Amino acid sequence: MFNAKGLRTGAALATLLVLVASCADHRLSTESAAPANQPATPNPSATTSPIGQLSDEFAGTVINAEWWQSYGVAGSVRQDDRLIVQLLPNSAEPAGLMTSLPHGLSGSSFAAEISQTAGGTNNTETSISVMTADRAEFVIVSSFGGTLSVWYKRRGENHRQLGSSITFHAGNHRFRRIREQAGTIRVEVSADGTTWTQPSGWSVASPFATLGSLYGSIGARTFDTSNGQPTAAVFEGINTTVPAIPSGVSGTLTAATQAHLTWQDRSVNETGFRIERRASDGAFVEIGTAGSNATQYSDQTLAAGTTYEYRVRAFNGQG
Repeated sequence: MFNAKGLRTGAALATLLVLVASCADHRLSTESAAPANQPATPNPSATTSPIGQLSDEFAGTVINAEWWQSYGVAGSVRQDDRLIVQLLPNSAEPAGLMTSLPHGLSGSSFAAEISQTAGGTNNTETSISVMTADRAEFVIVSSFGGTLSVWYKRRGENHRQLGSSITFHAGNHRFRRIREQAGTIRVEVSADGTTWTQPSGWSVASPFATLGSLYGSIGARTFDTSNGQPTAAVFEGINTTVPAIPSGVSGTLTAATQAHLTWQDRSVNETGFRIERRASDGAFVEIGTAGSNATQYSDQTLAAGTTYEYRVRAFNGQG
């Protein structure tokens, strides 16, 4: 028998597999947690730490309520080793997360890794943004209708597009960042979260009256009610380049003392995967590694009749 579930130990990302050698019967179980209910207007009262210090890999199944508040219909936002924003069919209700507390943007940045954008119609948007509590000032990066565009708004003015839209590319635009530098807001994209590019025209004098009390937000929405079969937006992390957590782990016993493990590689910036194992309640020990883009590993050193737990961990220089 084996069970798989996501976990995080320290800064490590992992998927846990429990396997009993010499047992042919097996079952896979998953866990989920319901997010908070409808959004509230943020309370600008507690902290002005740099927004770039807010780093979340969305590991596990519980959204950190100290960092985030959910908005949208209950159940539309959930965490399962990534943040999943599922829009309702035939609804224009937005959904996502907003930081619970204000942060400073001066000399800092707000970045997100997005492995899947919401879909269903060309009127479906996936976005990251930085804004004031009353939403009267903002900068938003939007995937919409096959394009990627940036919009901003100053208090008392209408919103405006920054530069021109570019054709959206899921790989090249997987990471998106809103960055402040010496009074200028720069919007940048990256394929791996390390090398960033600013598309032509994507910078503007800061539209924010003050940079010390702003909120970050990620989410999705549909601009009309014709979205009959919407697909989810998936956010792998905020302000981090630690590899996305592998998912879909499974295992089979290929012999009495041999196990074959497989998983889904969801990251684009891993150096490789560490395979760790323990028997009963012992300590985890690394038994091998698999290279970048690997999706399987064979362990041929089991003892028959022994229960083993495995951890498959994506890693790079950041964790």
